[in-house]
Amino acid sequence: MVAGLAHEINNPNQFIATSISFLRDAWMSIEPIINEYLLANDDFLVAGVSYSGNASSIRELFDKTAQSTWKIKMIVDSLLGYSRKGSTLLTDTVDVNQAIDNALTLVGGSLKKKSAGIVMERDGHLPAIRGNRQQIEQVLVNLFTNACQALTGTGQRIFLNTGRDASGNIQITVRDEGCGMSDDELKNIMTPFFTTKRDSGGVGLGLFICSNIVKDHKGTIVFSTKQGEGTTVQVSFPPAV
Repeated sequence: MVAGLAHEINNPNQFIATSISFLRDAWMSIEPIINEYLLANDDFLVAGVSYSGNASSIRELFDKTAQSTWKIKMIVDSLLGYSRKGSTLLTDTVDVNQAIDNALTLVGGSLKKKSAGIVMERDGHLPAIRGNRQQIEQVLVNLFTNACQALTGTGQRIFLNTGRDASGNIQITVRDEGCGMSDDELKNIMTPFFTTKRDSGGVGLGLFICSNIVKDHKGTIVFSTKQGEGTTVQVSFPPAV
């Protein structure tokens, strides 16, 4: 059933991803012509709003749509991997800090809009992880997105730390200053289809999938939280050998 659903989601998502790439390139070709017209004429409406004040928003919509199709693909790939009972290859040599940079590229727009910024303290000499690069990035994207969504004001921050734990494993810590969780929410947070964001489109699969990815990589994921004071997530992976 999981494999069937994943394929049903993947087919239209691939069409959207291909189409949005073409449409974005088409817009980049058309935009200079429209801008020349704007210089020679009065402002005009596009979809009921002023073009001059929303041109950058059009480009941003293309980028966000492309990012969304990538996130859908990562979820679908994970579901397919679990349905195939471990056939996903974990053979990449993954640089943790590079994976973080890639994930931040995808969620950077949301972080800028909803937070006072991300405070980072990273160890630049960490050994690599053996695993699946896209899956590691998917975990990071999910953690950054959740931290951002937990914030209750644009003055709040997100903190990121990388280093080694007492056992020598590579540890990634993401902490937010957001709303935190209740004991019941914390207990169920990695239960499939449990979500506190149903009204905003959450389906409750993100952390469930992340938890399984971390386990597949022989790692651990631990949450600590307090309502009104934020949440801390610590993810640890053994170094490549």
